[in-house]
Amino acid sequence: MPAQAGQGVFFQIITEVLEQEPVTDAIVSTTVVRPTCFATMGYRWNYEQNSGVTNGITPNKSDIFKAAPLRYYNQYIDNYFENTFNFGQAVSTCTSGNMISQTKITPSARQSFCAKDSYLIVFLNKLGLWDYFTPFGKTIISSKTSVTNSNRMFRDPSRINNSQIHSTLRDTIDVTQTYIINTGHIDETATQLIEELIYSPKVYLIRFSDERTSTEVTGITVDNTYITVDDTTITVDNDTVTAESLGYFSTFQQIPVIISNPEELVNMTRLNNKVNIEYTIKFDETNNKILDIK
Repeated sequence: MPAQAGQGVFFQIITEVLEQEPVTDAIVSTTVVRPTCFATMGYRWNYEQNSGVTNGITPNKSDIFKAAPLRYYNQYIDNYFENTFNFGQAVSTCTSGNMISQTKITPSARQSFCAKDSYLIVFLNKLGLWDYFTPFGKTIISSKTSVTNSNRMFRDPSRINNSQIHSTLRDTIDVTQTYIINTGHIDETATQLIEELIYSPKVYLIRFSDERTSTEVTGITVDNTYITVDDTTITVDNDTVTAESLGYFSTFQQIPVIISNPEELVNMTRLNNKVNIEYTIKFDETNNKILDIK
């Protein structure tokens, strides 16, 4: 589950106003302290309905043409959530963690499916809150490699057992992995998720393996051995497996990515595209796959 702390910062605007007294012509300074505000990495679109200083915190009402998106879920992913702002607290008790509430989502059976390739796209939405999209189309993975080589200054085969050694060495290697993911056929209301994903300042790709939690023994583990103490879960190595985790993916990889084909986004509709509403998005890893070479 994505962390809640650090998703936003508090700020306060303090202004000093200088005014001239009408009688004495003295300059009087007045300090104006604005209310404490909470800022995120969210963003707004042009022509949105603005509800004041909050910039439209209700996403479906901030754009009158949008409706609640119909989401699809992978039945083996246990990481679905909903983030909302927790307003109404006293400023003295607010933190960057408790300003955002996180609720786990249990998908309905009619919206669950088994995808061909198991991925989850997690991104910061327009409110600056973590959101998600589940693709269920095909995925193509490719790698782009660039290297630099240099010649050795000398060769001395007598220092090693082999009769020949390399006269050219590889200095650096950059490997960028690319994921081309098709969303599969989605509902027209879900196109707004694609739009927010394209605009998002931060995106992660969660790749799941086919391994699923299958053990029927719950509790904690010590050296990979499950134990229970009077039916009470005691944390020893922070590896707790409960009955709620059975049947879900047990292994995943969190990949920081950027979208490398955001240049043109065609707004697909049911009227124009019938049921063929789908997008193909290209993600590039932001990290070099080869961290070091010896």
